[in-house]
Amino acid sequence: MPNTVTDPIAVLQAKLVKYPHVRHELAGNRIDIHPLDARGFRVSLIEHEPAARYTVAFEGWHEEFSDPAEVLECAVFGLSTGSRLEVWSRGHVDYRWTLEGQRGSEWVPVSTVGLLFFPFWRRARVRYLQNRVLEAA
Repeated sequence: MPNTVTDPIAVLQAKLVKYPHVRHELAGNRIDIHPLDARGFRVSLIEHEPAARYTVAFEGWHEEFSDPAEVLECAVFGLSTGSRLEVWSRGHVDYRWTLEGQRGSEWVPVSTVGLLFFPFWRRARVRYLQNRVLEAA
């Protein structure tokens, strides 16, 4: 089947119509989907023009894409119960984000993004964030 997604932001916005309780904002070439509660994370999808490149961001975690279908798949994954975000902080500074996917009963790291400069002398803390907008596929 050929790739039929040409505007992942419009497709995602159309999907969200089924979920009126999910707050989202559309601003030009960007959509931000807000978490349902403090245990979730913000999902953002940004189109960079004119290069037709995209960024999907889950709080501090982010990845670049050029395929609109992959962009949509990643954003939907972030809204599902099949993903979670491991967030490391020191003091009040978040500095490392690991996207994890569920495989059976285990959580498997998908990718990690981090800051170079953070207050390394402060005590480390880990928390897990998970959206529950969509059921895992």
